[in-house]
Amino acid sequence: AEIVEGNWTYELDKSKVGPFADIQLVDTLRIDASDGSSVDLVITINTINDVPVLTGSISGSVLEGDIADAPELASGIVELVDIDADVSAFPTIPSQSVIGTYGVIAYNADQVNSAIGSWVYTLDQSSVQLLDAGDKVTDVVELVASDGTTHALNITVTGTDDVARVSGEISEVQLLSGTTVITGNISIND
Repeated sequence: AEIVEGNWTYELDKSKVGPFADIQLVDTLRIDASDGSSVDLVITINTINDVPVLTGSISGSVLEGDIADAPELASGIVELVDIDADVSAFPTIPSQSVIGTYGVIAYNADQVNSAIGSWVYTLDQSSVQLLDAGDKVTDVVELVASDGTTHALNITVTGTDDVARVSGEISEVQLLSGTTVITGNISIND
């Protein structure tokens, strides 16, 4: 028999592999030679469990303002995508409320497809009053999926130039040797 060299290419049909994760599959191909002999070509396929990915509106932004201002909100719609899972085992994100560093996210899962949901971030103005105009901080709030993975939503808070507020009260007025002395407390908030 004459030995002939050649190249071959194996292309995996991902639709036939299925939603397997972290297992080893074997595909055996029989190659027949022109002289009637044959050889088995054994291909080992190592599957990997890909982590689900949160897609859609995964970031938002709000402006810092006065504590008494109307709530600053950011919102979006997201979907949890897992290329490894079959329909019956698809991870979802249940409805939840998560407190961040500067605010809170209320997440509501879709009633029909719980891999999809909407979120609303409400800024806690009292937590960002020290920001100067143009300063930025990021609040990273993590949602927890049914499979235990966490998925971050990133909210950028931008500082503004708040109006200074002066308040106080007079506690005592005295006349001493022709001089008026007034005492009290004053507070300036910016």
